[in-house]
Amino acid sequence: MREKKFSVQEVAIAQKELMNPIIRAAHDFLQFIDVKPIQNQFALIKQQQKQAVFDLNRLSIFDENS
Repeated sequence: MREKKFSVQEVAIAQKELMNPIIRAAHDFLQFIDVKPIQNQFALIKQQQKQAVFDLNRLSIFDENS
């Protein structure tokens, strides 16, 4: 906070969230474990799924002209 990396509003929101015991426990858990590798794996899976959808050929059996 002393380095002024965050606005006053962001600090107030964070303080309010940390007052809630459930949200505080979730933040503590996320800080305890390293979730970055898991997030990267999910991002890679999503990217592969998007690419697989683009690789599909369009079926024309339901077109009116065929």
